[in-house]
Amino acid sequence: MLGEAVLVQGDAEQLHHMIANLLANAGTHTPTGTHVTVSVNTRDATGADGPRVQLTVSDDGNGIDDELVPVLFERFVRGDPSRTRANGSTGLGLAIVRSIVEAHDGTVTVATSAAGRRFLVDLPRVCLDEHEGVVADGADRVDAVMADTESPAVASTAVAT
Repeated sequence: MLGEAVLVQGDAEQLHHMIANLLANAGTHTPTGTHVTVSVNTRDATGADGPRVQLTVSDDGNGIDDELVPVLFERFVRGDPSRTRANGSTGLGLAIVRSIVEAHDGTVTVATSAAGRRFLVDLPRVCLDEHEGVVADGADRVDAVMADTESPAVASTAVAT
């Protein structure tokens, strides 16, 4: 069951690409039978940060080698050196994720253990003024909508206000 819509200002196509890359990464770099969970949550932050949206993609796979974590979001980094472009890995997916997230004034981090890994994307949240139907932070459009829920899929849809 989907919860309340969560709005993020940005390029819907790029945000969709970011989510797709995170999911593709989980599918490529985890064993068959691994469970992947996607969740979207909000947090109200006071001060310069303002309200935030947190997208989490987690799995119960093998985790990531500790020495790989500091460079994981760099270009051409591969978790499995035997993977090449010919067999499904360019080493660019997570670098693209980082680039898109940073272009949207967000951050992306990873936590890993033997029990799996968790990618956390933190983006500025857009709040709508319920009385006037306008974006409260003064922006003139909102391009991405995410559902505030834990679900196997997350919607990324273009909308205009």
